[in-house]
Amino acid sequence: MDVVTTAVHPRRRAPRLRAAVAIALALLPALLAAGCADVTEPGDDPPAPRPGVVRAAGGTPLAALPGLERLTAHLRRRDAARLRHRDVRTAIRPALQAALVNGLRTAPAAGVVLDVRSGRLLAAAGSHGRDPWRTRQAPGAALYPILAAGALSGGKVTATTRLDGTGDDGPGDVRNAGGARLGPITIGAALEHASRTAFADVAVRLSAWTVDELLRRVGFDARARAGDLSGLVARSRGAGLTPTGAHGVGPVPGFVDARGTYQDAGGRARATTLELAQLALTLASDGRRTDAGVTRAGPLPVQERWEPAVGRRVRGMLAAAVHEGAVPGMRGSGLRVAGISGRARGTTAVLAFAPADRPRVALALTGDEDGAALGARARRLLERATDADSDLHR
Repeated sequence: MDVVTTAVHPRRRAPRLRAAVAIALALLPALLAAGCADVTEPGDDPPAPRPGVVRAAGGTPLAALPGLERLTAHLRRRDAARLRHRDVRTAIRPALQAALVNGLRTAPAAGVVLDVRSGRLLAAAGSHGRDPWRTRQAPGAALYPILAAGALSGGKVTATTRLDGTGDDGPGDVRNAGGARLGPITIGAALEHASRTAFADVAVRLSAWTVDELLRRVGFDARARAGDLSGLVARSRGAGLTPTGAHGVGPVPGFVDARGTYQDAGGRARATTLELAQLALTLASDGRRTDAGVTRAGPLPVQERWEPAVGRRVRGMLAAAVHEGAVPGMRGSGLRVAGISGRARGTTAVLAFAPADRPRVALALTGDEDGAALGARARRLLERATDADSDLHR
């Protein structure tokens, strides 16, 4: 058999060879880079991941916002593991935080603003040594809505029950602010005028044990928590609104001691601004108390503290009080606001929420100023907080 061989002319091999060399030269930088990528010098560490940042709503670093130094440090400690590899986002609103800080510059005061729907913290600040997490003060008449809800819920008082508005028939030496003699009044009028004599009457009807239980039910005792903000709140022996007293009951409204002296929690008790903001949140949500939270991960616990119908009635009373001008500084046109203010031992506490019909934002302000000054600040903050959504003004 004959074998036939085909010879390739040298001139035909040259173009193919040149093309192969060109391709090799083009791929050489990539091949070298790939081969050296995994080569590290002895002692070299792999690049560290970018550490996370605690951020406000919208992405602004929390550390860049005024008045939140303690909160930022708290979150950095608490969420240190998460911050090694990702950001921690909060619900803080930068514009609202700036408005709160600016509004508190002139006098010692503190403020906390919460979202009613989620319970999340929207803003918090203190000035001139007042700390919203740690400074405790007497809430005064700010506690009266709790008594109103308890009395209405238990049937001890109805909307038409006539209460002592003069102090002539009440326990101990109890008088209204400025010595006002209001006569027999309903519980709605008692809330409007923040009548100490009327709520002393309510407290006695409820009994000391019931009042103490009401305070505990809304979270104001030495064991009270503040959601994922609890690490910020100062705890000490006797802290909270029910310090230990005779029969296991502290000096709460309606407690008459062995000497017949009436003990008023509004003047004797102590609460932080955060705790009072949580009370405003409870009132705004018709008795569904939510622990305050700051980060947006996971739902917050919700528990019903009294019947929704009772909650709506109390909320309506607080709205009427503002509408009638009984709450200093809080009345105005446009946005409907509900709230109450109380002054005891030289300090003022204001609780407020808006819109009164469908609350979205709740707050507490505390300070040395009178109720009119803090009430006006509260209204401006609520207007600022709800201004982004026009339907809130309906």
